[in-house]
Amino acid sequence: IKAVTGGVAIAFTYAFLLQPVIEKESKLAALDSEIQERVNRILEQINMEEKEKNDKLSAELDDTNGRLVSLNERLKLVAQSTADRKELTDIGTNLVKDVRPSTFEIERQPPEIPELDFETGLPGQPRGIRNNNPVLVARDNWVGLMRESDMTPAQRSETKFAVFSHPVYGFRAGAHVVLRQQSESGTLLSVLDQLYIWFGDSEAQKVAAAKISEKLGVTENTPVDFEVRHRLTVFLTELAKYHNGVEDLRYTDVTIQDGLTLAGLPEPN
Repeated sequence: IKAVTGGVAIAFTYAFLLQPVIEKESKLAALDSEIQERVNRILEQINMEEKEKNDKLSAELDDTNGRLVSLNERLKLVAQSTADRKELTDIGTNLVKDVRPSTFEIERQPPEIPELDFETGLPGQPRGIRNNNPVLVARDNWVGLMRESDMTPAQRSETKFAVFSHPVYGFRAGAHVVLRQQSESGTLLSVLDQLYIWFGDSEAQKVAAAKISEKLGVTENTPVDFEVRHRLTVFLTELAKYHNGVEDLRYTDVTIQDGLTLAGLPEPN
């Protein structure tokens, strides 16, 4: 009995002594669990923030890539448009050239070149009037070109358009362009069609077409027979006014009509 009693006493003693230790270990375990939980929450928060940043960066990259693709497509369209425009310009240039014989290319002089009552070749004049090229045909091997030695400094500086010795030859060249386009197309062309060679597909083409069509009494898209002298006269006169920004060209009707005659139209009655 003493032995049993002693053992129980010892057990109680150990239990009494170990209780604080057990309680501390339990508290430490709870504290450790709480710390781990906090660490997990912090890590989770960090992961969420990193994910948000990555998602945002990914969205920005996708947007940038989309813009680059769009820009690339636009550049391709611009390149294609430029190539197409160059091709059309080359076609127009070939139409303007005055080097092949045609129905309307007649090398004959009017009875007498009319004298101008004003001087040309001056720096302050509109380009077409200064260069005796009222409708601004491009430089080429035209009839009636002015010799360089006879040009004024202002005329000598011209690099794009022809410089003629007299406006008669400028109107002749303009008439030749219009008549050749009509002849080579095999059909009647509208004012808008005819003006493409001067302006391309542009707002200026539409503005000039509206002005000239109104004077002719037709719409911009109405086919017109420009072998009819008075129609070609109106077309070239109004085109010259538009190009030079004036309403009074100061050319006599004889100057314009001689140019049309040189281009091959029958003599006026």
